[in-house]
Amino acid sequence: MLLALTLVSSRGLTSPTAPVFASPLRCAGVRCSDPERKAVFSEERSESVKAGGIASLTGTMASAPVKASAVLATLPVKATALASWQISTCVFAVQLFLFGIVYRCTVRCDDNDALRQGAVGAAALCRALGLMQTNNAWTGDMWLQLGLSFGESALAFGAPPPPPLPRPAAAALPPPRFYRDETPPFDYRDGYRDGYDGPPPYEYPEDLEDPVVR
Repeated sequence: MLLALTLVSSRGLTSPTAPVFASPLRCAGVRCSDPERKAVFSEERSESVKAGGIASLTGTMASAPVKASAVLATLPVKATALASWQISTCVFAVQLFLFGIVYRCTVRCDDNDALRQGAVGAAALCRALGLMQTNNAWTGDMWLQLGLSFGESALAFGAPPPPPLPRPAAAALPPPRFYRDETPPFDYRDGYRDGYDGPPPYEYPEDLEDPVVR
């Protein structure tokens, strides 16, 4: 009885503090409703799709001679080899598409050649290890298989050039707003690459007082 009276009486009281999830929900709503940010995100999505398409097309063309030689080497079982070649080519095209998107995000704001080569090498090694057919013991043929798979993968993943950055659309917009405790967006940092290695300055003095950017 006492518990029921307590619950009924507490319904008319207001909470002295804001709910725990009020600020994140408010932040998410503000950020998603910003038309400027939506334009940048839309441009980013289209450029990522372009990067994936370029990587898929050029990588598939670069690996075509290697796959064609494998098909010619298995002419006695031509029907099975052709079906296997079609499946592997489609799967590899999907892998190249996803790699193009990841590669663009990796090197978009960095001129480090070692980073570019490392991204290609890591993707090629992961694919080569995934294609290995293991037996009960490690043999010399497995080394040969690993080397051939890695060479084909490195040739395909390294073929697509770095896609151009979406600079015109981002440059036409004002600097995007962000919160004091989060990392600034990529399109904000791009304007401070030359001779400046610290965090970008705040464009909105009111943000220093209110953690929720309006």
